[in-house]
Amino acid sequence: MVATVSTFTWKSAHYGQTPFFNWLVLMVEERTVAAAFNGWHSLGDLSALLAPKKTQAQLARAVPVLAYHRLTLTEEAGQLPVARFMDQMETLHRAGWHTATLEEYRQFVQGTRTLPERTFLLTFDDGAQQSYYPVDPILKTLGYSAVQYVIVSASETPKSIYYLSPEQISAMLSTGRWEIGSHSFDAHHTYPTDPAGGTGIFYTDKLWMPTQGRLETDAEFLARVHDDLLRARQALEARYGVTVDTFAVPFGGETGHRAADNYAGGSDITLAEARRLYDFVWLQTDRRDFTFNYPSYPSILGRRIHVDYDWEGETLKTFMEGGVPKALPYRDNFAVDSGWRHSWGSVQPIGSLELGAGPQDTSAGSVLDGSLLWSAYQAEATVNWEHGYAVIMGAVRDAHTYRSCSFSPGEVEIHDTSGTSIIPLAKRAESEIQYGQGVKLGIRVEDAAISCLYNGHVLLSAPTGRNEGGVGIQTWAPEPGTASLLVTNFLADPL
Repeated sequence: MVATVSTFTWKSAHYGQTPFFNWLVLMVEERTVAAAFNGWHSLGDLSALLAPKKTQAQLARAVPVLAYHRLTLTEEAGQLPVARFMDQMETLHRAGWHTATLEEYRQFVQGTRTLPERTFLLTFDDGAQQSYYPVDPILKTLGYSAVQYVIVSASETPKSIYYLSPEQISAMLSTGRWEIGSHSFDAHHTYPTDPAGGTGIFYTDKLWMPTQGRLETDAEFLARVHDDLLRARQALEARYGVTVDTFAVPFGGETGHRAADNYAGGSDITLAEARRLYDFVWLQTDRRDFTFNYPSYPSILGRRIHVDYDWEGETLKTFMEGGVPKALPYRDNFAVDSGWRHSWGSVQPIGSLELGAGPQDTSAGSVLDGSLLWSAYQAEATVNWEHGYAVIMGAVRDAHTYRSCSFSPGEVEIHDTSGTSIIPLAKRAESEIQYGQGVKLGIRVEDAAISCLYNGHVLLSAPTGRNEGGVGIQTWAPEPGTASLLVTNFLADPL
């Protein structure tokens, strides 16, 4: 009798009110993962003893944030298997990557503390049971920490076999390895936006009010969004006795990244309200430019890297290494993937940097991750150029904010691009500029001027505002599907 009572007391404390069969499955899964990963990790420790000693880590200049959801024991379409997650974490650990807590991350981006290079923040969205039980043994072995973003209404579903219950969340927090944040109070599903059954997203669209036969007003949208954001924080803090000052936008960060179905201002209102109520707001980066978060560019609106379900450990490590801030001078012959991100169109970064427009597109572009902190430099690309325009980007702040040198046969132009605004700064006709193999196109980024180089000499310059930021390359042609450019070598030197 005592043993039975003790078992169920332990079960309640660790697994909450999860139905009997489900908690047995979770327990077996948790212990199986722990045994398998501890054995795997021990073999890695033996290998590390024979490996060359690593040099002392430098200080981080930027920190990435990884975003995950639930894990699965077996292969399921679009879902990350536990075994692959184990491979990812073990590979990162062997490569010298380690986690930060939310407070350490906060102090880092505020500039009040340092962190070693290859520090990352590990996050999970939705508060699913399978984003805790199979993950925690891995964190324990590696000495890692993580943040679980909780949907409050889902966590309060009685005897859920999917979401963590309040008892389970309390047990999770008691490990000291986990923190929690808000993933909304009740905004993680679609809502009606018209009388015909159309649906939209809670934080971007106006909802249909059937009793009144209309969409909600601007004021009603604002009040609803504010209420959900505030209720989520208050409920989590009251229930668990912790400070909850970070918010992960539901649906992968579509707020701020998509055109609203029926309310163009919805995204901006939601982000403004979230900024008022939380210290950090996470979107899910589309991985189109710079993937890390930089103290040099402080913002409570942070980037996260959503880890794809089919990434092996080496794939994730290569991606993250490509985002580590790069020093000048920089050389790239594209023998390996060094962080040229797919901004739009088709981008192949290994062997050579191949850019090509899709069948319905007129352009393709790529930004070099890790180059955001560059200033006062000259960059030059050796290209095989046979069609359309070739564009060398400099002072890149993101994939839509930069200055550039645009080359076409017989002409070069300097542009200032910000979002959809493209301002011409200077233009020159020059018969020397022609298609060819091994053509060298370059940009010089000075404190308040941009210059364009062709085969090593300056053709055109223009005064600008202050220039800071990285590099990128584009190709463009007016006919869909025809723009292409092959880059065989790239170099950048400080001025």
